[in-house]
Formats: sequence, C-alpha cells, structure tokens
Amino acid sequence: MPRVASQKHEKHSRKKKIFTEKELNEIITIIQSHRDKAYRKINEELVLMHFEIGKYLSTKIKAEK
Repeated sequence: MPRVASQKHEKHSRKKKIFTEKELNEIITIIQSHRDKAYRKINEELVLMHFEIGKYLSTKIKAEK
C-alpha cells in the first residue's frame, strides 16, 4: 500500500504548475480582502442589531413607567 501512495505522489509532483507563486499570492490577497470585507459587514449588522434591541428594550421600559 505505501508503494501506491508514493507512486501517486511522484505523478503529482511531475505535473506542470498552473500558477506561479506570485499568481497564487495574488489570489490569496483577493480572498483575504473579500473575507475582511465580509467580516466588517457582519460586524456592522451585529452592531445595528444590538442597537435595535437596545432601542426596543428602552422603549418597553419607558412605557412601563
């Protein structure tokens, strides 16, 4: 069984590289940039949600007084 695994590895290592290291780094940069934008958007929505909950609770508490 180990022999088959090493043969697969040898085949894989002989394949022509599709992307250069620079191109892969550019792709990684694009992914990271959009991931960061998604995190910021999610955080923005969480802040708005907490603000809305606070406003709702504040209104309910004032109405009870």
